[in-house]
Amino acid sequence: INNLGRLLQCKGDIAAAEPLCREALEGLRETLDGRHPNTLISINILSTLLQNKGDLAAAEPLLREVLEGLRELAGSQHPSTLAITIKLCMLLKKKGAAAEQLLREAD
Repeated sequence: INNLGRLLQCKGDIAAAEPLCREALEGLRETLDGRHPNTLISINILSTLLQNKGDLAAAEPLLREVLEGLRELAGSQHPSTLAITIKLCMLLKKKGAAAEQLLREAD
């Protein structure tokens, strides 16, 4: 389901992709731990979709959840953790919010 949602998103059909991404995430949350890597990937996918849709307010808490999960699983200096940190900082910048503290935490 996630892959189909991603495909539709890549094709620009966000309206069709969103319910699939939400369904995939719901299923993963029910069957796997919320910190499971596959669940975190699914959360990130939905966050990206919401950002592409322009819903930054809904995307932010999802990205924060991914960041917290990656910090627990892989550590603050892992490349994936740092990539999500940068992604969240870019989102905050788009929202007009300060990202300096977040960058300091990654240092």
